[in-house]
Amino acid sequence: MPLFEYRCKKCDHLFEELVCGDRDQSVPCPGCSSEDTEKQMSAIGGISMGSSGMPSCSTGCAGANSCASGGCPHGM
Repeated sequence: MPLFEYRCKKCDHLFEELVCGDRDQSVPCPGCSSEDTEKQMSAIGGISMGSSGMPSCSTGCAGANSCASGGCPHGM
């Protein structure tokens, strides 16, 4: 299930919610229970292939042993 970020139009609370599927559905605000919420645009990180042929993160640590071995501190 994808994780989306929402903003409540009533109280301006930002929150994340796991949503089943990609259909638009009403997601109530956990702060005030209003259903007048909107999905926010979020930035996504890119994945590049390091010199070893292993995926590496887009934060500039490409080729670092921690990324290449799957222990990337940036979530790769």
